[in-house]
Amino acid sequence: MQKKKVALALSGGLDSAVAAVLLQEQGYQVTGLHAVFYRDSHQTPGQLAGIAANEQEELCHRLGYILNIPVVTIDLRSEFKHHVIDYFCHEYSQGRTPNPCIVCNQWMKFGLLMKYAFSDGNDLFATGHYAGVSFNEGHYRLYKASDETKDQSYMLYRLNSQILSRVLFPLGGLEYSAVRLRGKEYGLHEVVKESSQDVCFIPGDYGEFVSREYHFEPGEIHDGEGNTLGLHKGIGFYTIGQRHGLGLAAPVPLYVTAIDVRSNTLIVGPEDDLYRERFFVRDVSWVANGPQADRSGVDVKIRYRSAAVAAMIQREDSVVEVRPAERQRAVTPGQSAVFYAGKEVIGGGIIEC
Repeated sequence: MQKKKVALALSGGLDSAVAAVLLQEQGYQVTGLHAVFYRDSHQTPGQLAGIAANEQEELCHRLGYILNIPVVTIDLRSEFKHHVIDYFCHEYSQGRTPNPCIVCNQWMKFGLLMKYAFSDGNDLFATGHYAGVSFNEGHYRLYKASDETKDQSYMLYRLNSQILSRVLFPLGGLEYSAVRLRGKEYGLHEVVKESSQDVCFIPGDYGEFVSREYHFEPGEIHDGEGNTLGLHKGIGFYTIGQRHGLGLAAPVPLYVTAIDVRSNTLIVGPEDDLYRERFFVRDVSWVANGPQADRSGVDVKIRYRSAAVAAMIQREDSVVEVRPAERQRAVTPGQSAVFYAGKEVIGGGIIEC
């Protein structure tokens, strides 16, 4: 019987390397696909901590030799610039705080890279993400990983049932300790680098990076009553909930509570002003059909590292109103709100207000 062909997104990190081992053990014929998204060693350490992009490419080919799999390098720099970097910078220029990893997964890894995999004759596409896929009630569905400390389902909510029907997540059912152990068994820990948790194309300050693309004018900082408290250096340097870098002296700590792009103004206030009883989500994407009516019994996460809380969601055309059971701190426009039913990812969208 001919083996099924699987294209694996190979980053050069431990996770994707162990994923390659597991796929081979399961009887798949594996090809590694290494996408070059960004190549500028003066500005970025690449996708992995402490390694430049060109070194990362060499590392992936070395892994291919060790794992006995072919590795293909695909240059997607111009596409990455358009879909991810330009988006990232534009969002900051509009007073929003984007999550570029979600956009990268949607357009790059599970978009262009996956498209290349199938055009090259592969049957399935795999990554080293910690998430699960299961077929249930006529749809492929997305689930949290077994190891919730490593779970990346939040970053994958824009994948629909059709995409998931041809996707494998070999690490989804493993604890991270087991992944590390498998890496040591094959000597991979001596070759690969630990994955970075930061934005891969920015080694330092986000505001400085964005200011290369957009010129930000200084503006006023107001309190909730419109009083001028000071000056800011440009809205691209700030995000909701930010306390440091405001240059304000006040009897209580002050935080950025809103960003008014039209007037180029930051609004600040005490911590209690950061909490919201409800907010709205636009550009909503449902993994399967999604809820057909308003529903409770849903959990929502408003950022990757935040805890999920129970919520009521109400659909209004292309917008969803979210009413969490507990007030949420620093609900940030541009970030994603992701909806869960237990371990299943229902969908999510971009926070609007």
